[in-house]
Amino acid sequence: MEDIIEIIKLTVPSLVVFLTAYFLLKNFLEEQTKQKELDQVRERDKIVLPLQLQAYERMVLFLERINPETLVFRLYDPNLSVDEYKNRLIQSIREEFDHNLSQQVYMSHEAWQLIRSAKEDVIRIIHVAYSRLGEKKSLPDFISYLFEEDMKSSETMLNKATQFLKKEVQSKFNF
Repeated sequence: MEDIIEIIKLTVPSLVVFLTAYFLLKNFLEEQTKQKELDQVRERDKIVLPLQLQAYERMVLFLERINPETLVFRLYDPNLSVDEYKNRLIQSIREEFDHNLSQQVYMSHEAWQLIRSAKEDVIRIIHVAYSRLGEKKSLPDFISYLFEEDMKSSETMLNKATQFLKKEVQSKFNF
């Protein structure tokens, strides 16, 4: 019996020291792990946040560049036929979109869907304006119809997409 008491006397303090060291070491390592994860998040944010902001900037620029008012004046060439001009407008929109395709990685699904819808809406407006020409097919008439179609809707998909992007940037980046 005395041997058991002697073993307990030696074991209990050793066990207390072991458990104390274990929990202190465990807490220390957990804190170190949390700090390392926090440092990694900060380092990632130093790289990713500027890329995200740049993506939003590029897509707002894209929306501005495909705005019919901007597009018409940027691509105007009086030597083109209406068919060639219409095709040039649509081709320019698609090329701009394709050029910025990778930006979707940095933005929400909803933002990207609005951008796609805006692009399709502008192409639709071009087709509607073209279909209104009938047999006339003069470039000034086409441009006039294009502006009329664009103005019919005060809340175009371009405006919705641009406003959504601005709000999303403000909420993400605390502007």
